[in-house]
Amino acid sequence: ERTQNRVEQSFGIGKYGFLNNSTHLQIGDISVQYGHTQQDGYRNHSAMDRDAIRFTSKSKIGRKGTLSLLGMYSDLHYQTPGGITLAQYQTDPKLARQPTATLPGSEAQKATIYTKVAFIGGNYQLQLSDHWTQSHALYLSTNDFTNPFISNYEKRDEQGFGGRNVWQNTSKWGEIPTNWTTGFEWQYGKSAQRNYDNTGGIPADIQTAEDITSSNLSVFSQLEAVVFPTLTLSAGLSYNTFKYKYERFVASPYVQDARSFDGILIPRFALNKTFADTWALVASYSSGYSPPTLQEVRPSAGGFRRDLNAEKGGNVELGMRKFTKHFSAEINAYQFQLKESLVRRSDESGSEYFVNAGRT
Repeated sequence: ERTQNRVEQSFGIGKYGFLNNSTHLQIGDISVQYGHTQQDGYRNHSAMDRDAIRFTSKSKIGRKGTLSLLGMYSDLHYQTPGGITLAQYQTDPKLARQPTATLPGSEAQKATIYTKVAFIGGNYQLQLSDHWTQSHALYLSTNDFTNPFISNYEKRDEQGFGGRNVWQNTSKWGEIPTNWTTGFEWQYGKSAQRNYDNTGGIPADIQTAEDITSSNLSVFSQLEAVVFPTLTLSAGLSYNTFKYKYERFVASPYVQDARSFDGILIPRFALNKTFADTWALVASYSSGYSPPTLQEVRPSAGGFRRDLNAEKGGNVELGMRKFTKHFSAEINAYQFQLKESLVRRSDESGSEYFVNAGRT
């Protein structure tokens, strides 16, 4: 099926200096999108500006292969006004964070986030036979991040790459149709992080110089079987590892540290039972985990929080669906439990850090 060529253009304006412009160009299997957004913001020192471009393509390679490509670049900056007291809010709710006896305010320090992100990735899918399909994916990413803050001037230079391999089999076990998916994914990232004194939005003397690398591996498999024409069962399991390595170069002595989250098994089970032609009962159980992010193990003030634990969650869900040609309805009940919740804290200087605090 041939894709229709087209050009689309949209434009929007709004309060507080909001302006949005979007252009989409489609030529055959190649798509290019560009967007620009800006606004002055309601509060003082809360303006933002963003430009982004995205490229996608999908093409046949031989008789049985398909190559998909994705590229993206984003240039974003936004001012961070910070918090104010109740008395300041009652005087003027548009105020940015005001200076104190020990710290300057957001406007004086030109507190702003600047981030330039680039990403490119590709996926090659090959139909091996009537029953087997495999796909290979690779990606590269980079992030140039700058954050003049109240108490410091943070600079991060980050790169990442990774890959994914997936095998899929569609066949029958006797008279039972099955769909089996298995594979693995590996990711690696490095972040060079530097903190300086902030003198009115200009970096001065260096405070910290730290490098953090992260690597993770996930091996997964899932089987779906149509046991009866009205009953579909699925079960999946993944094995996950995650590791941070940390180095500090400024301030004596040299520090090297690491934190691992290893051998975590994540199960998932689900069923779908249809009856009376237009009704379905669905039930599922799934669990998951989320290691601390790079910004959580290494907060804006620097240092390495190796004491943080991964968040772990479990979800049980039960639902009923009604569907006809012209009508559908659904009701669900679920219970979700999250342990080792990661929450934000701030110290006397306003610098943020994170702790595990209870459950949800």
